[in-house]
Order: sequence, then structure tokens, then C-alpha cells
Amino acid sequence: MIQAIINVGDMFLVSTPYVKTLFFEEVSRFFKKNEIPATPDVSIEGKGYKNKVDFVIPSTNGNEKLIKLINNPGKGYYQRLLFLFLDIRNGKTIHSNSDQFLIINDEDKIINEKDLEVIRKYSVEPILWSKRDEKVTLLKN
Repeated sequence: MIQAIINVGDMFLVSTPYVKTLFFEEVSRFFKKNEIPATPDVSIEGKGYKNKVDFVIPSTNGNEKLIKLINNPGKGYYQRLLFLFLDIRNGKTIHSNSDQFLIINDEDKIINEKDLEVIRKYSVEPILWSKRDEKVTLLKN
């Protein structure tokens, strides 16, 4: 009986907030391993809202990079984040010219190529987590 209670308690560790945190930590380790100097949890003023991005990567030879993570991909979530990036782009801050990226956790999910095309139409670069090693130079430059 006690073992069953412990197992039920362990299931709370994989609830949505914890899984999102695990993905955030995994991305942080990836940046550190590849010597990508990323600043986590940055609030950026947009045209109408203050927006929180998961990481900002400074750049010495171009635009800085703003990164949002998507742990649970879906159309509604894409739309919300594209609006966030549009708000930042339309703002009058130094961040309005930043390159924008979505890192999408596709480990247990199939990502529709049409969704990726739509994201690119908004000048946001989607990076599938399964293909992250192919994009290291894109994030470093």
C-alpha cells in the first residue's frame, strides 16, 4: 500500500509544470555544452505588452537571438508565441530587430511541416529539438 502511494506521488513529478522545467533545463545544458552564452528568463517590452522569452543569446557580429521553448507543440501555442514575437518586433526597443527562434520539443510528438512553414512566414526560425545539433552554428553566430 505504501509503495502504491509513493508511485502515485512520483507521477506528479511528470505533470506539465515539471516537464516544462525539465525541457528548459535540458536546453540550458545543451547551450552550456556547446558554449552558447544564453541568458535565461528575460522580460522584453513590446509594442503593447511586456513579454517573457526563455533565453536571449547576445551576438557580437549580428542580431541577438530571442528564444522561446515549446514543450507541448500545438496550433494554439504557436499562434500565441508568434503574437509575442510580433509584439516585440513592433516595439521600439533594441530587441525589435532581434532574430527570433522557437525550439520545439519533438521527441515524442510528430510536428506537422505545414506548421513549421507558417512559423517561418512570420520570420521566426523553428528548431526541432531532435535536430538541435545541426543548428548549433545558427545559434552561435
